[in-house]
Amino acid sequence: MGTERRDRPIVFLDRDGTIVVDRHYLSDPARLELLAGAAEGLRRLSAVGYRLAIATNQSGVGRGYFSESVAEVVNARLVAMLAAESVTIDAVACCYHSPDEDCDCRKPARGLADRIVHAIGGSLEGAVVIGDKVSDMSFAKAIGGRGVLLAPEPVNAPDCGQLAAARDLIEAADIVNTWRQTPAVP
Repeated sequence: MGTERRDRPIVFLDRDGTIVVDRHYLSDPARLELLAGAAEGLRRLSAVGYRLAIATNQSGVGRGYFSESVAEVVNARLVAMLAAESVTIDAVACCYHSPDEDCDCRKPARGLADRIVHAIGGSLEGAVVIGDKVSDMSFAKAIGGRGVLLAPEPVNAPDCGQLAAARDLIEAADIVNTWRQTPAVP
């Protein structure tokens, strides 16, 4: 990977309910379905210089519902689906622990972000998190980034690091793209 790409800021994306329809413990790659506007929103983010990384809690593994290899197949299928839509995903990182396990990678902890930065290089400077849960916004706060909460109705959770709310990834991309012109969060 060239230095030019490594210097681009990273958008950390939740998977279920953000990029794909949330199927509750999704273990069948055939059930993956992109949310309306997801590919277009991701293309818009990439077009203005963001790298795209998926950071997702997949506690179905820790709960024994399916294996890590099954989760990896689902994620590989998603990356391929997005590639077919001209979207490049730079990294995918998963926390496979159940919520009651003591780990440093389950969002909102910052472990997945650290793992992604280590894998693809760069830094957390200018980082953005887009997700559909308050824990995703707390993840944004934990990494010192900005957050966009995807919600059908306006939601305000600034104590969790959320700076904006959007209905879908297209609207989220448009919000994030305006931030490229403004200073980072202190």
